[in-house]
Amino acid sequence: MTPLVRVTDLAVHFPVRRGIGGPKGVVRAVDGVSLDVVGGETLGIVGESGSGKTTLGRAMLRLVEPTAGRVEFDGRDITRLGERELRPLRRRMQPVFQDPHAALNPAMSIGDAVAHPLLIQGLAADRAGARAGAAAMLERVGITPAAAFLDRFPEDLSGGQKQRIVLARALVTGPSLVVADEPVAMLDMSVRALVLDLMAELRRDLGLTYVLITHDLATARLLCDRVAVMYLGRVVEVGPAGEVLHHPRHPYTRALLDAVPRMAPLDGDPAAGRARLVAGEVPDATDVPAGCRFHPRCPFAFEACGPDGTEPVLEPAGGVEVACHLVRLAPSGAGNPPGMGNEEDPGEEKHGLFRTIVERARGTGVGTEDPNIVGDAGPTDAAPGRHPDSHWPPNDPGEIVDPEAPA
Repeated sequence: MTPLVRVTDLAVHFPVRRGIGGPKGVVRAVDGVSLDVVGGETLGIVGESGSGKTTLGRAMLRLVEPTAGRVEFDGRDITRLGERELRPLRRRMQPVFQDPHAALNPAMSIGDAVAHPLLIQGLAADRAGARAGAAAMLERVGITPAAAFLDRFPEDLSGGQKQRIVLARALVTGPSLVVADEPVAMLDMSVRALVLDLMAELRRDLGLTYVLITHDLATARLLCDRVAVMYLGRVVEVGPAGEVLHHPRHPYTRALLDAVPRMAPLDGDPAAGRARLVAGEVPDATDVPAGCRFHPRCPFAFEACGPDGTEPVLEPAGGVEVACHLVRLAPSGAGNPPGMGNEEDPGEEKHGLFRTIVERARGTGVGTEDPNIVGDAGPTDAAPGRHPDSHWPPNDPGEIVDPEAPA
């Protein structure tokens, strides 16, 4: 199957200068990323702040210029297209930005903001036709009655309403690809569930393809078919969401999962889980460590990972692709490294906080004491086409082994 989007060896570097007259440097925000996005799927891109997620998403849309590599959209290389050639394609690939308050022009009415793309792309003959199209899309995303909102301004709306309007503006041109950058990060937890349900419904009904950029692993598990984990400008693990988030092969993926807050420690020990959290922050992207980029923070690093070693590349490993030297080692008799062993199954009664709020917002009553709680997003507790999953946080890490353990 030909992917809708194909990214090959993509790099996005930004020149910087440290202080007045200081030395020049280069921020390697994205540094050699290759991945495919299949039509109709939701690909999640996760990682810490500074890992390059947003820059990768913007580069897919040509909102930033690639330094090297190529981006193909529907089989066409768009990396070097001029703006005149690129404009007809923009109607088919749209962004949804993180902050709905900043994404909407405070001087434009809601009707004009959503109708504007139709006029720019020549999809409406006049302003009246564009506003009619805008009203129809507002109804589609749950802004009802649309006529009551067309002449209002962003300052009159709540955060959830603004994000629905941002979605309506992105979808009004009929795109195939939507790159959503932290689309629910600025919303209250209960409102997040409703917006995520709306996005899943729109994907199913309109045949959309999403690239979902998020640092929230619960959101990724709920909405995504596949997940790509980024660290310091590179993808270190990619595969089906259930496999990556339940059986992480890369130590960095596991570190992200260990950082997920729990309502209560699984073994009753308040200190449980904290010992496995990696120390430090993402290194400076102007001074990327030699060898494996994660080795200064990795608790399982060995000689091949260090400055004198080579940088690992993505390789198949049990249904996913992983960039880690550990996955190429034969399993040892000692099993998994310390901290990478199987976790106790949390079971249905130990849902995380986010899952509980999702269930409350959707009106399922699961995990609540009040059976009369009713939401407006429907009685599902998983994205359309997906099975509910009670195993959160994930357990079995897969096949990473301890290189220091005796054979």
